[in-house]
Amino acid sequence: MHRATTTAGLDWPLMQNNLSRDDLDAVCQFLKQDDPVLTQGANVRAFEEEWSAWLGVRHSVLVNSGSSANLLTIAALKELYGSGGEIIVPPLTWVSDIAAVLHCGFEPVFVDIDRRTLGMDNQRILEKITSRTRAVFLTHVLGYNALSQELLDALQARGIILLEDVCEAHGATFAGSKLGTFGLAANFSFYYAHHLTTIEGGMISTNDTQFYETLRMLRGHGLVRELDSPSYRRSFADDYPDLNPEFIFAFPAYNVRSTEINAILGRQQLKRLDENIRRRNENLRVFLQNLDPETYQTDFDTRGCSNYAFTLVLKNPDHALCDRVMAVLREHGVEYRRGLSGGGNQLRQPYLRRRFGNDAWREFPRTDHVHFFGFYIGNFPSLPHDKILQLCRLLNDLTKRRQKPSSRQRESDNRIQPPQQHTSRRRRHEVDLVLINPNSRRQVYQSLGNDLAAVENPVWAGLMATFCRRRGLSVAILDAEAEQWSAETVAEIVRDLNPVLAAVVVYGHQPSASTQNMTGAGRVCTAIKKLTPEQPTLLLGGHVAALPAQTLEEESADFVAAGEGLDTLVSLVEALKAKERDISKVPGLYYRMAGRIERTVDRPLLRNLDEEMPGIAWDLLPMPKYRAHNWHCLQETSRQPYAALYTTLGCPFRCSFCCIQAPFKSGERAAGLHPSANSYRFWSPRRILDEIDLLVQKFGVRHIKIADEMFVLNQRHVQAICDGLIERDYGLNLWAYTRVDTIKNGLLEKLKAAGFNWLAVGIEAGAARVRDNVDKSFDQEEVFRTIADIRAAGINIIGNYIFGLPEDDADTMQATLDLAIELNCEFANFYSAMAYPGSPLYEMAKRAGVPLPAQWTGYSQHSRDCLPLPTRHLPAREVLRFRDQAFLAYYTNDRYLDMIARRFGPAAVAQIRSMTSHRLERDLLSGKLNVPDVLFPRQVSDPVLVGG
Repeated sequence: MHRATTTAGLDWPLMQNNLSRDDLDAVCQFLKQDDPVLTQGANVRAFEEEWSAWLGVRHSVLVNSGSSANLLTIAALKELYGSGGEIIVPPLTWVSDIAAVLHCGFEPVFVDIDRRTLGMDNQRILEKITSRTRAVFLTHVLGYNALSQELLDALQARGIILLEDVCEAHGATFAGSKLGTFGLAANFSFYYAHHLTTIEGGMISTNDTQFYETLRMLRGHGLVRELDSPSYRRSFADDYPDLNPEFIFAFPAYNVRSTEINAILGRQQLKRLDENIRRRNENLRVFLQNLDPETYQTDFDTRGCSNYAFTLVLKNPDHALCDRVMAVLREHGVEYRRGLSGGGNQLRQPYLRRRFGNDAWREFPRTDHVHFFGFYIGNFPSLPHDKILQLCRLLNDLTKRRQKPSSRQRESDNRIQPPQQHTSRRRRHEVDLVLINPNSRRQVYQSLGNDLAAVENPVWAGLMATFCRRRGLSVAILDAEAEQWSAETVAEIVRDLNPVLAAVVVYGHQPSASTQNMTGAGRVCTAIKKLTPEQPTLLLGGHVAALPAQTLEEESADFVAAGEGLDTLVSLVEALKAKERDISKVPGLYYRMAGRIERTVDRPLLRNLDEEMPGIAWDLLPMPKYRAHNWHCLQETSRQPYAALYTTLGCPFRCSFCCIQAPFKSGERAAGLHPSANSYRFWSPRRILDEIDLLVQKFGVRHIKIADEMFVLNQRHVQAICDGLIERDYGLNLWAYTRVDTIKNGLLEKLKAAGFNWLAVGIEAGAARVRDNVDKSFDQEEVFRTIADIRAAGINIIGNYIFGLPEDDADTMQATLDLAIELNCEFANFYSAMAYPGSPLYEMAKRAGVPLPAQWTGYSQHSRDCLPLPTRHLPAREVLRFRDQAFLAYYTNDRYLDMIARRFGPAAVAQIRSMTSHRLERDLLSGKLNVPDVLFPRQVSDPVLVGG
């Protein structure tokens, strides 16, 4: 590193402390305890789990440095896969990567770099693979992605292990997934100025449980007691009965543990890591865009980048210019490091010259070029853009080849432009199709979204990915909800992937979730079009299918799918890839033509689910990010891993307040179904069981939601699934929906034996005339009998209740609350009646002129702008006020809390109390949302209601 010889000028350090006052205050608060545990403890474990969730892996192990992470990774590889053989490594990397390979008895085989990624040339890696190759140890240099699909496919086909060094690339992505998730293991550094710092520290992340357990032992002297798995610990104790179980050393190892203080800093910094990455990448774009491309290399592959430091590389060898560059940097107070990562070509270093000779470096000319003509300059989130532009002007002035700018060019010097490589759509498509699950969690759930609300995998996006893959398309899924990505971040990833089509999927796991997610979906479309106006975009999903023409008019999308959207996706991608595009032949599509909205013909619904869409593309999803509902795991120690899946599609019932069937209606019409009939399709029990096998065996999932609108309906289908689960005896924790009148004799015992610990039951209302108005055919005694039967089988109950049905008044809503308190279910959902687009009630409300939410988030039960329907007796604000009061009355009731304490213990009671400590902000109740206190008019004819 070269320090400036003057304090004048830019005053630009190579590194800047990433620690904030909040980070240090968190440490001080921890140290104020009477007897704080400073060595590895609860904060270390919490940081590991939070990092795993952020990255998208199952396991992580915190160590005292990135170098220790390198050493433990190669040591674990040696212990599990044997010593000896070759590991392919780059000559442009940090010394510890190669040192770990040498110290563990492997032979390093070097591959020159790709000049645009600074990582190993992927084609040359494949050329160097021999029968002795044990692994490829790939470094993502300075935040650039060094992976390609060709390399991943070839390594998998040849059975070669991939290890990733992501020490300088936290949060960088390839094909929509973060680097560090593609190989057997990945290493991260948390040194002083890295994207996230714990002062000193490192992390190893993996999806392989055995590798993880080995790392845990290697981290702590090789001690067996460090294992997570009780059965694994017991196996050592059984094998070595002559040893104290607390002091069994499985491996010869050392202590490379971290501390609670390091972990606290890491947990604090993780909260702002995504935003810091975004700022670093924006800084890099400004730097590369404003450098003279005739003099300096500016065509680095920034797709998926998470920049650590600015890369300044002379385009051609020029020692005189190189000297002038260093002189101007020193003169203006800009610190730099020559040779990029690790000081340049490692084969020029003494420790490798002694092993490979004095001339080995000559075989790696690209690495040698950056050794002499490459620099890196500090990049940090707070770096002002005007300082970057000033540096670019100083560097550009060093070459006589720079053309004299015109006055207009000089005026535009300070304008920040996107990189040139992003302005042309002729660049290669990384994937055919990107499916986007938009992020609306904060707007939809307010503070409940932070910790209490479930984070569910996007079932429909996963199913669509499988369908499209089986039709030959390459697909990526961006789950912005799970990743907590902003619309702008999604747009940047889409730009980097450059798909043929970007499709925003607007579905949910309950009917309301589709519409309430439209606000987030619209923001994603707007952000994509703002960043890359030429990127084709499609909107599809339940809400979209309910209001296709309106959606196309209102949102910044090129296309809208009229129905289920499966054939639409494939045909549209194929049409966009064709030399002569003909959109008119794409089925089920709304699009604009000459200022008009056009619609194409529909296709019948998909029938053979097992063959054409056999399951969810779990490999494309960030599985460690998903978590179960808080109540689903009241009896559990953790809410993860978690997954939701369908066993059926559609619902044969026709509740007026439900829009579940909206995406299927156009396909039903095309198939010739009567308008009054609802389709109901099944995956075979065998196919469902295969899906659960995969979730359990590959991802370690125990908590599963069957997301069907009505699971307990077809007895033969349900019993076959239960029989398979009972035979497997996985010890699952499942939940599903049922009706009061679909529980048959003997079924409850089988459901419990299969692992169904929770059933959600639609009870809806406590007053007979309210139920009669919505054709709920069961009486109150039947409700009590069904609840008692479910309880007798040892199954917990989620009671679902609706306030604000058309005939509700203050007394009937109180009757519903009284019924809920009397039934005393283990959990209760209290809903306000909503007119969801796609439901008969929506059309009814529109005809009556009843005020509906101005924003789509207003259809959420928990949002600030929530606006339920009025009844024939009460305005909307009274319905919402009663709903919120009923929630508190139920969950603070002593009888309920006593029951929770008996069934689940004091920790569960603490969870419930934490839940009720949240107070939802309601604009309708505060007066910020000005809606007239109208009633639902009696003269509007009611739709036919069949209970759901």
